Amino acid sequence: MRRSIWTPLELYDVVRGLLRSRVQAAAVEFDLPASRPVLVPRQRAPRGPGTLAVLLEGEPGEVLERSTRMADLLGEDAAIRSEPPAWWGRYPFGPDDVALRVTVPSADLHAAIYAIRDAAGATVPVRGSAGTGVVHASLPGNAHPDRVAAVLEAVRGVLLGRAGSCVVVSAPPAIRDAVDLWGPVASPDLVRRVKERFDPAGRLAPGRFYGA
Repeated sequence: MRRSIWTPLELYDVVRGLLRSRVQAAAVEFDLPASRPVLVPRQRAPRGPGTLAVLLEGEPGEVLERSTRMADLLGEDAAIRSEPPAWWGRYPFGPDDVALRVTVPSADLHAAIYAIRDAAGATVPVRGSAGTGVVHASLPGNAHPDRVAAVLEAVRGVLLGRAGSCVVVSAPPAIRDAVDLWGPVASPDLVRRVKERFDPAGRLAPGRFYGA
């Protein structure tokens, strides 16, 4: 089932209604694309239409009945589909982009998305799970490392008081070597000792651990 969404705040309102309803969903995923290249100073891109997709599982008859109730809950532009949207299960970034993973409680998801877009100065593609609060965003790989660092600092500042985090999953070497990939980490010494305890030879994901 799909519904068009336009802003992170609208996404928040819809997801809040879904979570409060009795129609149990197996997954609640969303896609908010960008309209034009980002990270250009003083340039604002118009908000492009996004999509919210809700997965329902079960026996065919039961799923149909629940889908009808879900469509009524989502509004008049909701559509019941048997196939997932093309973006389902795909990241919003390419191999040459700066890939971000943001984790935040679902109630603060809209604040995290606004923080990313405000810091970038334009709409950036954001996609992920509205139900779990784990989303991914994409910044252009040709952005200046200082600009990317400023975006990370701003986003992490917003997430700090919301029990959230923003991690750089991948980036071109020039950016990866210049920015803080992890951000604030609680008890880094404890995390490092656990890593050393279970991976004394440093064979698991070498170079990707906090502080590496």
